[in-house]
Amino acid sequence: VDVLGNIEMIVLDEVDRMLDSLSKYSTERDRMRRKRHPKKVVTLLEHIAAHHNSLQLPLQLIACSATVGRPIRRDLAKIDNAWALSAFEIVRATADDLLLTDAQRNEMKTARFSDRNNGPVSAGAIVPATISHQFVAVRKEEDKYAMLQYLLTAVCPDQPALLFLGDNLRVRDMVQKMRYSGIPRAEALHEAMGFHLYDSANATSTSTS
Repeated sequence: VDVLGNIEMIVLDEVDRMLDSLSKYSTERDRMRRKRHPKKVVTLLEHIAAHHNSLQLPLQLIACSATVGRPIRRDLAKIDNAWALSAFEIVRATADDLLLTDAQRNEMKTARFSDRNNGPVSAGAIVPATISHQFVAVRKEEDKYAMLQYLLTAVCPDQPALLFLGDNLRVRDMVQKMRYSGIPRAEALHEAMGFHLYDSANATSTSTS
């Protein structure tokens, strides 16, 4: 499956934290350190943009943040020469865009009030009708993989799925386990997009330099 070629849109949430853009007051030392050690998300976006440009494929980038300033837009524009600073349109959602009816306003207030039991709530959102959420409660840690195997083989054997792992789990080990237990379509996203070849090439050039 050509995962990379199927990408038409990229959505970056909390892009200010992901890019950690340097301000105009940053020191020369900070700029040199960033140049030597670029953010991983920037390297990823550059790879995708270069691939799509070579094949003339369309690509849309949506960057979400509560604080969108010129440094963030400048860093995004640097990712692809085809993008200019003026190409990034700032879209701000107002309360009227999200809360259209009195029923929705009450639903928002109820949700925020209910969530106060779990800690402070800074904001909320109404989920569009086109999106539905489902969850499965698994009581024991050792039963989680059995449930995952059941969902991917019996419930949705042909539907695409994206699996997020905890910090204590290795992606490669999980892929091997899934393939061994009857889920042959399991593939590491990193490898499906060809980034393992990019890493190998960089490792080779670094060791020979």
